[in-house]
Amino acid sequence: MKFKRMIGIILSSAMAAVLVSGSYATEIFAESDEFNEEGNIEMVSHTNADGEEEYALLLHGHSIFIDTSRVDDTYTKIYDDKNHNGLLDSSDPEIDIKSLGEEVGIDIDSYPNNGYDCTNVVIYGVGGFNDDYYSEHTGNVMITYKGGAIKGIVGSTGGCEQTGDFIFNTMGRDTGEVEFIEGAGAGTWNGDITMVIYGETPFHEVYGGSKNAETIVNGNVMIRSHETFTIAGVFGDSAYSPTSGGVYAGGEGTTINGDFEFWIQPNQEYTIYDLDSSKATITGEVKYTLSASHFYGDVRTNDKADATIKAGGISTCNENSVIYLNKDVVIDPSDTVIEYSRYGINIEPEIKALGTVIVKPTDESIVLTNADSYKGVNLLKNTGYVLNDQNEIVIGRANKDVMMITLETGTSQMLEPQLEIKGDAVKLPKPTRSGYEFAGWSDGTTTYAPGSDYTVPEADVILTAVWKSVSSGSSSSPTSSNGFVNKKGETYFYEKGKPVQNGFVVVNDKDKLVETIKPDNMEELSDSDYKAYYAKPDGTVAKAEWIVLDKNGKLIDTLPLGEFKKQYGNEYKVYLADTNGKLIRSWKDTENNWYYFNADFSAKYEYWQAHYEDWYYFDNYSYLKNTWHATDNGRWYYLDAEGKMVRNQWVDGCWINELGIYWSPIYSDPEFIANYKQ
Repeated sequence: MKFKRMIGIILSSAMAAVLVSGSYATEIFAESDEFNEEGNIEMVSHTNADGEEEYALLLHGHSIFIDTSRVDDTYTKIYDDKNHNGLLDSSDPEIDIKSLGEEVGIDIDSYPNNGYDCTNVVIYGVGGFNDDYYSEHTGNVMITYKGGAIKGIVGSTGGCEQTGDFIFNTMGRDTGEVEFIEGAGAGTWNGDITMVIYGETPFHEVYGGSKNAETIVNGNVMIRSHETFTIAGVFGDSAYSPTSGGVYAGGEGTTINGDFEFWIQPNQEYTIYDLDSSKATITGEVKYTLSASHFYGDVRTNDKADATIKAGGISTCNENSVIYLNKDVVIDPSDTVIEYSRYGINIEPEIKALGTVIVKPTDESIVLTNADSYKGVNLLKNTGYVLNDQNEIVIGRANKDVMMITLETGTSQMLEPQLEIKGDAVKLPKPTRSGYEFAGWSDGTTTYAPGSDYTVPEADVILTAVWKSVSSGSSSSPTSSNGFVNKKGETYFYEKGKPVQNGFVVVNDKDKLVETIKPDNMEELSDSDYKAYYAKPDGTVAKAEWIVLDKNGKLIDTLPLGEFKKQYGNEYKVYLADTNGKLIRSWKDTENNWYYFNADFSAKYEYWQAHYEDWYYFDNYSYLKNTWHATDNGRWYYLDAEGKMVRNQWVDGCWINELGIYWSPIYSDPEFIANYKQ
């Protein structure tokens, strides 16, 4: 059974389709439309391999749809996908997780009308833990994930012989968390395993086979991004700086009698900790397509199979990242980056090592030739390499004076980061944008005019493009169009033949009008899938700019990306429109700062924010770094270089306890604290 990929097709009734959402293109379908439901969905409690009590939701071949209400991402809803189409249809019943648990003495917390606490629930596609532990099942297993917190998702329980495909599809959301996925789980899997994973939901550990169990997969395994939509994804324990997890072909007990492929579409900047196919036994090919992924751990290939790594360039590697290559491995962003063999290493056309990357063989019998023997070397500017005394090639910045300039255009145009020497005067590129004039590059404080010399600073920097509209203005003439209309380089939203002016426009996932909202009346939308836009008083839709309204909804200012003025205090409502005009909700990294946008799309002004086990303090919209934060009663907190509240350590001669507090008997005077904050 070969998995297939097809875009924009119309499915016949003989094909079982997995759709990403109602408006998205077809993503995966099984060669066979056979789905075999053997019994009802049930829940049991058992002891897992780590000796922990685990709640298992046994699907017995049912397809399911996993979602969350977003009221609390911890609470999860699971539906029985009766049509096996990867969509949430009106005929799909919600599974009463709490009642299933109560039948066997398991107490599952629930949130009224918003789902269940499934953080200790592992979902198994086929098999069981009682009489059906050793069983056979024929039919596909399909699971669609839109959001929610799930402990794990596993294809089959131990000893079960499965014949059919495993299909796991996500919907590009950022709500929830999944600790692990095992495609085959245990036993024998006769079929292909395909997972399409994207969105900011952290998938901590994803295994094509199994992590610990003895598993045989007689088929191909593919873990990949969406083939059409450029939405990044997360393989690790955090969407920002993961410290564990990643993508694995399987553990030492996994045998894949077929190919293992990990594929990321070009320009999708995934966050990945480890990528590892070294432990599993793979009889076919190993293929990596890495694109512009950010690695925080190691990249390892399998030494029992020829492997090809194709990449649009690993855009960044953590300073401790290691790329382990074997004798028949090729890394290839366009033609060949590294060809590793017993005859030496060829490097062409370039290595994009923005951190430090170490290339070393896992076969110690292969001795690398000296650096002078390399041919076709064309490294990224100011990148160097050296052969060290441990038979390793170290690739990275040529010296400590090399700084990275990251260029953010605010459009779909991607510019390669520049590695330059601090203190040098350099020319920066001049991007283009329809309907706008490029006004220069901003570092958040200064805007540098196009064509002027830019002096490289003493640290890495992010520069944001500043744009000035050159539109000749809007027209109020009627039109028969409804929806978004582009005229003379500007975008308008027409309703009943006239452009919407001075207010918010809310549309569904097909860009059909839901409602218009007055600027002083914006609240959380009734459906989390709805999108919002802001139409200015002249009718033009705000794009790639900040929007500042007063408490009465009056437009005070619009500012291009890179020129946000933080003198606008908490008495204002501040919004941010992306390059397509859609208002940002949740987290956004821009202008060298993180911002958080509430459910009503307005930016938070001053607050504490938890992220996993760390706390961050935001003041004047963005988070504080490398500074003390004082509160009343002598409580002081310190935010480190990443903005994290520090605990259990000395800072500036002051001991900060396990709660992150330094109690100051001296600096507790309210007047002193008020002056310090100024």
